Amino acid sequence: MQEYKRYLGIALECQWLMVAFTLPLLLTGESDLLSQDAYSRFEVPKTVFIKVMAALMLVTWITKDLDRPRQITSFMPDLRHFTMSKLIPFSIGLLLVSTILATIFSGSITTSLWGYQPGNDPFSLYSTICYIVVFAAIATNLETSGQIGRLLCAVTISGSLVGAYGVLEFLTFDFLGTNETMEFSRISSTLGNSLIAGSFLLISIGVSLTALFYFMRLPEVSQRIRKVLSIAISTGLVLQISSMIFTNSRGPWIGTITLVALFIIAGFIVQDLKKAIRNTVWIICLLMAAGIVAYGSTGFKQNSEQPDKNVIEANSSVTIDTRITSIPSVVTEGGLNGRIYTWTNLAVTSFGRPEIPGSRDFGAATRFIFGYGPELMEFAFLLNAPPYGFRQLPATPDQAHNIFLHYWIEQGLVGLVTSLIFFAIPLVIVVWIVYTRRLPENVMWLSLGCCIVLLSHSLEQQVGISKVTDLTLYFLVLGLLYALTANSHQVERSLPPDASSKSFQVVALVAVALISVSVTITQSANYLSAGFKAADGQSSYTSGDWAEGYDQFNTAINLAPRIPVYYHYQNAYLKSLAEHVGKPGAWVPDQCSIHSRAEDIVQCIYLEIYNNAKHARQANPWNWNTTYEAATAAYDLKQDHEAIALYSLMLQQAPKSYPLKNHVGIIHFALGNYSRASTVFEESLTLTAVGSIQSRTALMYTGLIHAKQGHLEDGYKTLLDALNLYLEARGTGYGFGSDPQENQDILTISLELNNLAKQLNIEPPIKIQ
Repeated sequence: MQEYKRYLGIALECQWLMVAFTLPLLLTGESDLLSQDAYSRFEVPKTVFIKVMAALMLVTWITKDLDRPRQITSFMPDLRHFTMSKLIPFSIGLLLVSTILATIFSGSITTSLWGYQPGNDPFSLYSTICYIVVFAAIATNLETSGQIGRLLCAVTISGSLVGAYGVLEFLTFDFLGTNETMEFSRISSTLGNSLIAGSFLLISIGVSLTALFYFMRLPEVSQRIRKVLSIAISTGLVLQISSMIFTNSRGPWIGTITLVALFIIAGFIVQDLKKAIRNTVWIICLLMAAGIVAYGSTGFKQNSEQPDKNVIEANSSVTIDTRITSIPSVVTEGGLNGRIYTWTNLAVTSFGRPEIPGSRDFGAATRFIFGYGPELMEFAFLLNAPPYGFRQLPATPDQAHNIFLHYWIEQGLVGLVTSLIFFAIPLVIVVWIVYTRRLPENVMWLSLGCCIVLLSHSLEQQVGISKVTDLTLYFLVLGLLYALTANSHQVERSLPPDASSKSFQVVALVAVALISVSVTITQSANYLSAGFKAADGQSSYTSGDWAEGYDQFNTAINLAPRIPVYYHYQNAYLKSLAEHVGKPGAWVPDQCSIHSRAEDIVQCIYLEIYNNAKHARQANPWNWNTTYEAATAAYDLKQDHEAIALYSLMLQQAPKSYPLKNHVGIIHFALGNYSRASTVFEESLTLTAVGSIQSRTALMYTGLIHAKQGHLEDGYKTLLDALNLYLEARGTGYGFGSDPQENQDILTISLELNNLAKQLNIEPPIKIQ
């Protein structure tokens, strides 16, 4: 039996080592996976992997300790024998309870439980449980110095590989196609985004520094091996720090500076003066080496580029310097790119707590206490946020760029308090370690290293974003910290076997295994498969194989029915197909092939578009985009009453978007509902202010409505103002000023102005040739 448990223990350790090493490196090819957004090729494989591994770890862990269930729950806090180390599982328990309550009172239980984008849902209840499984498995099973060393090495090697690829990427050797910036001015390595890469590298640098000084003083390691490990880890650190520089992300930079400073201070606390000075000099040498690599890489990159690109590449290095010097103003003023826009609107929403139209609602008080629900931040954000960016459509950031603000909006007051407690625990443990000095020196160093990593990451998260990689590693480091402070890396005495019957134990194990497998397949693996199928479908459509593309997208929809983008892609291709009906060689879906007339076939295709849009909206009724698609599909089928109702709901879901108001106003105008159209355009003008370029469309239709209603002078004046704004937009190139629709609008205004001038007996203002 003991041999059997030993092998299960080895299997469990291999699983958490695989998570630590593999998770940051996973991604798919650029065209191999299609899902909700551009980052899905990075996040979906990682998220599915951690959920599969969490299920495996849970089953292995329970199988190993099935006859001693108290061993499984040994990390849980016991108020009768409370120790400082128990603060960690206590805070995690609070976080879990808060997430469960927020899910129960969520505007959409399904979304909060499984995620809005399954496969890319770092804050869903499902993902949170997976993080806790990783923590608990390590907390209760990591017992020896060898296990500690292997875990530190796994994170260090993974971080070094990410750092090495980051350097290659900066030098334009991006063979994985991960870079998202022009001229490779910022790297993202295998994480897909420079900010996410910086967040991960911050953790890996901290773990690598911990490992470096841990192995330097480990008595059971020979002097020769120590030198080899020191050189290898130092090389990895240089690559990681260099890549951190190349991310050009100020939040991770600040976190890294804080981390390095705290490590130097910790050296003087834990070690004697000579060793502390040695560690400080070593860290300074690492920073200098990383600076040399960064400077040399920049010079090599500039020299290797063609002459006409030298200026652009020089600007890349200038950007890095400029951002470094802007850090003080960023911290004091908060003018960090678009974060003020995000923070301000989320703060207003957090206090006001308006209802998300289309979602479940228990009242403003419940929303204030328990929040909107995990994974619903971006839809709550839209309730107060004005349009943002070039297209001026509703901006939907999926995170708050502040971890406490994110928990506040999604989990309410309970989530805010819980997150403050959860992320403050490492600071409490640092104070306890330094004040009591009860731990052995090596364990004290490891524990302080873990706390420094966690605190630096929490600081970075005040302006950053959390994804599955850094959150998983955060809980992994928490598990290591608990094992260190609770056990002092000594093997605990095994608890006696439980007296429960073996049949009950087997039934419990089978139940856990079946549930884990079922959930993993339906809520994780299927969504990864759907991404591959959708990518194949897009490729088939592009190559002209309509039948194959149609089947692949339908398969993707069946595998991942809650991802709206698959319905929308299918509908876009079906609309294109409808335009080809009647042409030689045009393909027709089987259900529409029973019709012989082209008009009936087109009607059949649009009916399928309508049904697809309807299903997408049923899965995401609070999403303005799915509501818009459903309204448009109903309008195309001349279901005007349903279309108007859905368009009205869409405006409630994104009430501050004047382009959407203009679109709905145009629909009302086309249907002859001039009174309602006028109201919607007035709402649009209140968002843009009359006289601004953004108001030109609303002004044009307001003038046309005046003309339709017989208010000729008002119509003439309003249309003349609108024409001047259109011409100004064309001259400045603002927005859609060069689009064909703009030219059509200018022509419409000109013709109507001449018509009104004729009725008013004045000279036509426009000469049309």
